[in-house]
Amino acid sequence: MATGQSLRRALAMAAAVTLVVVVAAAAANGAAAQACARRVARCNPRVDYFRNKVKPIAHATTLSGLRYTNTYVDVTVQAEEGKAPIRYRFVRCGCRAPAAGRVRIYVPPAKVYVGDTSTLSQVVLEIGSLDRVAVIGSVFYTYSPTVRRRVAAGRIASLTPSSTIFTPPYAQLLNASLTKVRGSSTPLLALIPSRAVKTFKEAVGNRIPYVTSGELDEVTPLGRAEYVKFFGIVMDRSGQADDAYDAIVRRYNNAKRLAARARARPSTLVGFPFGGVWTQPGEKEYSARFLADANADHRYQRDGKTLPTSLTGAQIVRDFGSAEVWVNAGLYPSSPSLTLDQLLADDPKLTANVFSKLRSVQCGRVWSNQRRVSADGLANDYFEEGAVRPDKILEDLVRLFHPSVRVPGDFHFYYWLGRPSRLRCPTASLFGR
Repeated sequence: MATGQSLRRALAMAAAVTLVVVVAAAAANGAAAQACARRVARCNPRVDYFRNKVKPIAHATTLSGLRYTNTYVDVTVQAEEGKAPIRYRFVRCGCRAPAAGRVRIYVPPAKVYVGDTSTLSQVVLEIGSLDRVAVIGSVFYTYSPTVRRRVAAGRIASLTPSSTIFTPPYAQLLNASLTKVRGSSTPLLALIPSRAVKTFKEAVGNRIPYVTSGELDEVTPLGRAEYVKFFGIVMDRSGQADDAYDAIVRRYNNAKRLAARARARPSTLVGFPFGGVWTQPGEKEYSARFLADANADHRYQRDGKTLPTSLTGAQIVRDFGSAEVWVNAGLYPSSPSLTLDQLLADDPKLTANVFSKLRSVQCGRVWSNQRRVSADGLANDYFEEGAVRPDKILEDLVRLFHPSVRVPGDFHFYYWLGRPSRLRCPTASLFGR
């Protein structure tokens, strides 16, 4: 009997110590430790629990300080320009590690909330962690057919209940019936875009730990795509993340080499006017790098700016009226079958004052990036998968800018709008059509 009582006392003391450790970890981190998976039963600090590692950061300028130990990984993220960087420590589930002034997250998380569609594409397509996704921000603005099917089947929840609601009700993430993760006061880890952190924290306080990233502040396609490594660490899929990024870099650089062989550099116009304003990328902006690497010319390609320039319709005609190709044209909701005549008919006044005066329109050299959109036109895969697969975007651009250059495969995000029926091209067609 005395032996049994001693054993029960020992177990009770061990449970109390464990509880203290978890609570202490929560206090040091500013938030409770989230539920994690594949817990190590007896963590040995001499054992390497991160055998699969991502390679050093090569292109992303907002990621730094990558350092592996046996039981945790350190990464620093510059999530928002002008603000202090966030120093993360990703700890193997079941192991202990001092916070040392860092945000401590236990990996892999049991379940995650994914707030941004580009992050969703990385987690689902590139590193294969779909089964860890419990909730997404909005199914209405998600393209992925696989994710949409899971939402329809009740296997993933959509935090936003309507396409007309743009701020997710983050407090609902505390509801276990929504997350389907029970037995933890903080059931999941939230992957939050930096622009939403303030609203998220106002709604849930420190009750749900979160990870945010600086991918949207990356000004190069390969820098933005390298965040797949970061999310590979978060989801404990580093090997898959490293392989995915290597393939992206290889295909991107191959497309860039093919484009460099083309003799002509077609001049370009980008985007579509909204509210009477038409923006064009500056030299150091994200979308401008695609044009440069696709061996295409743009009037502002050497203006030294990191932000886009806003122009009126008259200014577009003045500066880009002679541009040979117009890319990223389209209406909203999006359509994968819009014709140039339909685009011109949508706003007769804008067509008369601007569109009809553009050589790219007159000659039928207009391309849309809406080839892959949801049935209702609200979600566009160009902004979802395209955000993490710049190689596919660049391949498309090389195909449309340089038809004589043979790029393996077919168009993924872009399609041609055809010729206008009532306008005459003043020059020979760039594409021989």
